Amino acid sequence: IDRFVPPVDVDGATLFIARNKQEIREFLYTDVEQAYQATDLALLSRHIIESPVDQDYDQKGRLLFIVREDGKFATLTVYRAEQVAAWTLHETEGLVKSVAVVGDQVYLLIDRGGTFTIELFDRTLHLDSALQGVVDTPTKIWSGLDHLEGETVQIVADGVVQDDQMVVDGQIILSQSASTLQAGLPFTHMIEPLPPSAIDGAGVGRQVRLIEARFRLENTSALRVDVGRGLRDVALKQIGEDEILNAASPQVSGDIRVRAFGWSNDMTRTLWKIEQDLPLPFTLLSVNMELSVND
Repeated sequence: IDRFVPPVDVDGATLFIARNKQEIREFLYTDVEQAYQATDLALLSRHIIESPVDQDYDQKGRLLFIVREDGKFATLTVYRAEQVAAWTLHETEGLVKSVAVVGDQVYLLIDRGGTFTIELFDRTLHLDSALQGVVDTPTKIWSGLDHLEGETVQIVADGVVQDDQMVVDGQIILSQSASTLQAGLPFTHMIEPLPPSAIDGAGVGRQVRLIEARFRLENTSALRVDVGRGLRDVALKQIGEDEILNAASPQVSGDIRVRAFGWSNDMTRTLWKIEQDLPLPFTLLSVNMELSVND
């Protein structure tokens, strides 16, 4: 083999990459079979697992990080007791080379246009290769962004999304003074369910209609969803008379109902999709759908 990837321990099971570089196997002893088993955790995710070159496990976040040969990386959410195994593919403006978990911190080695950086996963940031700063006296000029020289960055100042700017001489200049700032490279998160062909009763030759989708959110400031009429922003909170329009977006927790219209004949297409690139907090806990199937 051209590179050895050490196995990792996850709740007593040993996870290792198979020699064919297309399988992530979970090796453990089962009392029922009275033998060792090596279950393939990527059986339904072959398109995500392509030539892994490194891996490590984040116990706190319950995430297995897999670095691919092409510079992308994948994460596997693992809850063995609940039999949960969910894959996500990640891309960034650069090539991810390796991953390391130190304590509760996850670090990635990334090649960004010939410049190698060691970057830390920070759940308080919603941008790539980002920095955040806090000052006592509000200011318009923010420096220290030399690693993003010449890049167009997204900006969140005092919790409000600002216009994109290009980093010049390692700094950016805001239109209004701010005391807190986050600046970094944008990325888009996308969430889609299984197509209706996987739902009982929605077989070949039938039509299906999404009546309503209920999105359960936690500490979320923005939701952009497509339920068949294109991507649209969903209002999470009504604006009252005493609300300040240019203030930071509030974080909402609870169920958001989105109505849909029209029938679908294509059982291979998903009924809804979330896609947005705003650098604001977003956590989706679950989605419940109300469907109608025409025989």
